Amino acid sequence: ECLEGDLFEPVDGREFDLIVSNPPFVISPERHYIYRDSGLGDDEIARAVLRGAAGHLREGGYCQVLCNWACVAGEDWKQRLAGWAQGTGCDAWVLRSHSLDPAAYASKWIRHTERDEPEAFARRFEEWMAYYERERIEAIGAGLITLRRRSGHENWFQASDSVEKVPATAGERIARAFEARDFLETVRDDSLLREQRLTVSPDVRLAQRFRPTPEGWAAESCQLRLEQGLAPAGDADPYVAQLVAQCDGQRRLGDLVGELATALGQDPPSIEAACLGIVRRLVESGLLLPLRDGAPSGGGGPATPLALSSDVG
Repeated sequence: ECLEGDLFEPVDGREFDLIVSNPPFVISPERHYIYRDSGLGDDEIARAVLRGAAGHLREGGYCQVLCNWACVAGEDWKQRLAGWAQGTGCDAWVLRSHSLDPAAYASKWIRHTERDEPEAFARRFEEWMAYYERERIEAIGAGLITLRRRSGHENWFQASDSVEKVPATAGERIARAFEARDFLETVRDDSLLREQRLTVSPDVRLAQRFRPTPEGWAAESCQLRLEQGLAPAGDADPYVAQLVAQCDGQRRLGDLVGELATALGQDPPSIEAACLGIVRRLVESGLLLPLRDGAPSGGGGPATPLALSSDVG
């Protein structure tokens, strides 16, 4: 079903499981190109799409928007985006892909249309730079913003850097990240987390690096990473790596921490808080998975989608 109109006007009163948008998000003083220029000030188009989408999501529904945002002098860009999500009844996760200074940003987008006209390029570049100076824009951020409607709870906001190139399999990874946050909210107390049985993601890999010494090969680094999805990675010592490998969905975390303490010659209470803190980060990054109905948590099922785009050619 294809409907034409101003943002959400054609679907007034309707709700969806999934809303996706790739709006004309370029931050510029121009209105020349439909695919690029929204005609609204700075990053207003992205804010309008996100806040409008929140009112059209079913409970548990998602919205994903590719966009740019302004990094304004004297403001924290994370706080700026948190304000977009505030009061929407949605959790929000910003994956920042990169940021550009105004000169690099203006050059990039003007070259799309003025690459063969040096005089026009120079004139428009000056106009763009004057606009950024008036608006106190120091840089322009880019990335993916995901909302999820979740009523009856305190909503959360998170902003983090993404991998350089988001793969096609990132959708399931993003869904799992929201599920992981739900799980961690239920085990805020260490006494509750201690009783959980987690499983290691099948996509986890352990990479070790060694250097030669007169006595033989010496371990230089140890890293846990995911092979699929957003592929986060982090340094880990051999004991943490072993703890991850032992998460088979059968044994309690408290028991695994006890075994680790024995291997280290420590009393379990002396290392439990630190170990469970590491486990929380591993769950949040997707390396360890909570169980749901006896199986590792995964993505959702079929959804009713809504796509918003100016590129309908």
